[in-house]
Amino acid sequence: MNKQPPTPENLLAKIPVITDADRQRLWADRTHACFFTGHRRIAAADLTRLNDALDRELEMLVWQGFDTFLCGAAMGFDLMAAAAVFRLKNIQPHVRLVYLIPCRNQDAKWNERNRRLYRAALAHGEILLLSENYTDGCMQARNRMLVDNAAMGLTYYNPRVTVSGTGMTVRYAEKQNRPMVSLYGLLYPDAPKPSHDDEQLSLFDMSEIDWED
Repeated sequence: MNKQPPTPENLLAKIPVITDADRQRLWADRTHACFFTGHRRIAAADLTRLNDALDRELEMLVWQGFDTFLCGAAMGFDLMAAAAVFRLKNIQPHVRLVYLIPCRNQDAKWNERNRRLYRAALAHGEILLLSENYTDGCMQARNRMLVDNAAMGLTYYNPRVTVSGTGMTVRYAEKQNRPMVSLYGLLYPDAPKPSHDDEQLSLFDMSEIDWED
């Protein structure tokens, strides 16, 4: 009888919190690593073009020598990017997808469908758990670690949305002199779009992600 793989829930439960020494630097050489950051809410009109842009940019980055992609595994852009890396691994199996999870219960307030898809996504990458429980600042600490351990970033950031975790991450990356490719800028090259409000935005439907081999 074939041994059944661990369920996503058991997989997450078995991951240890990384040590303080690990936090200093996740790996010695970050020159081939790229981080993701982007909004949790994505305009419905952008979904297809954004997926296409992700595929193109990731292929270009791998051609340039990047082989490690760091993802915070939040809803929205993070998991869209993770799914794009998963697709890429079918033709570039050496590529690494590394999740930096801010706390074990990151998905506690998500709906059940998104929680299942999130945990299925974790089964297709390496997991580094930063904290046992949610604490004030754990998300920001995760975002800084993404930047600190990568040579560049791939972002979906609307610069007119001034108050957001994505904006804070982008500004931190700029201070750290990390170059970034703006997928929002690629979709809207002429001028920044006005800030989206909640009525104009649809939460990215994670059920569109196919995590099957």
